[in-house]
Amino acid sequence: MLRTIIEAASNFCHEQLGVEKIELHETKQLESGALVAYIDIETHQNGKYRAYLAAEKEFVQFVAQVFLEEEESDEETIMDMAQECTNLIVGSAKVIASKNGMDFTISTPHLEKVETFDHGFDEAALLECNGKSLFIALSKID
Repeated sequence: MLRTIIEAASNFCHEQLGVEKIELHETKQLESGALVAYIDIETHQNGKYRAYLAAEKEFVQFVAQVFLEEEESDEETIMDMAQECTNLIVGSAKVIASKNGMDFTISTPHLEKVETFDHGFDEAALLECNGKSLFIALSKID
């Protein structure tokens, strides 16, 4: 499941944001404060998961700049963009998984702003897109 979300996030950075250099780092921590959006996933084969996408504010501002052409977005726009990124990435992961014979449903994303990402998780990776970090973590909740 994590690999599918990583693939979807990489596609998002490349195809939606136009970033050529995308780096994947196996890591267990995001270095700084983040906007954390999570979305629950229910598979028909393997149970329920919570996918966390924790983005540095600079990552979300970069997305707002590309999508909305805003150099400096207000706090509300940044929060909306963080949720929209999660929705787009996990929605894309759902399509990728379906093509590989794995179907699942997703919930509405929820957002929180944290100084330190301290949620429990089973697997994680850090994606660097244009030098800005997106931390992806997955935990089994069922």
